Amino acid sequence: MYISSEEQVKPFIESVEESKRVLEELLEEMEKPKRALEAIDLWYKELPSQTREAVEFLVNKGWFCDDLEHFDLEVLNEGSTLEWEVIEHEIEEYFDDHLDRIEGNIISRLKNPERAKIIASVFEAHRNGLYNLTVPTTSAQVDGICIDATADKHFFMMSDKKPQVSPHVYNLTKGYLTDALIDGVFKVKIPVNQSSWDRDENFSGLNRHQVLHGEVCDYGTKINSLKAISLLNFVSIALAGGFKYP
Repeated sequence: MYISSEEQVKPFIESVEESKRVLEELLEEMEKPKRALEAIDLWYKELPSQTREAVEFLVNKGWFCDDLEHFDLEVLNEGSTLEWEVIEHEIEEYFDDHLDRIEGNIISRLKNPERAKIIASVFEAHRNGLYNLTVPTTSAQVDGICIDATADKHFFMMSDKKPQVSPHVYNLTKGYLTDALIDGVFKVKIPVNQSSWDRDENFSGLNRHQVLHGEVCDYGTKINSLKAISLLNFVSIALAGGFKYP
């Protein structure tokens, strides 16, 4: 029987095509780990700046996040497509849901056991809706725990435009991501600790000076109380070297 040259070559061509397909698949599989490593490397390079941006965004809104895993960094920036009211509602729920844990952790970190009863009273007052009491008392305790840890350094008193307690905090931190988390709170003046000279006439955030010096009377809200608690919690963690990111 006559077999054309085309028919004779066909199996060879098919074999070559199959080998080519298998090789392409193999190369594709070999590329996946490389692409994964590149993606991880890019993520690590971008994460500190993304973290700083997120912390700065929250701090300027009066909030202090205590755990990166609970906050979506992608939406915590000025360019977020989500409405701020939606984001803030989720943040408020987070602190509401973790209130007992936060109270227990703050008390467990105290250098001065006598302060525990004040902290417990703050949280009890918050649960009872006494926000006009919790906001100023919590603000005072932020400085109190700093003094307990350092003898004489405050959070709300500045040195070289940074909180006095900043050097103590940075002596405890280890890791670029931890630094990224605390830089937005301990390296600059932020709305909550700005003086009357720092604030412009349109300022409307929670500010310790305005509250304790009687300049405003509308601070007694649940959100402001949670914001004050979030600050106390953040500073408490920082003073104990509790941020353990790389």
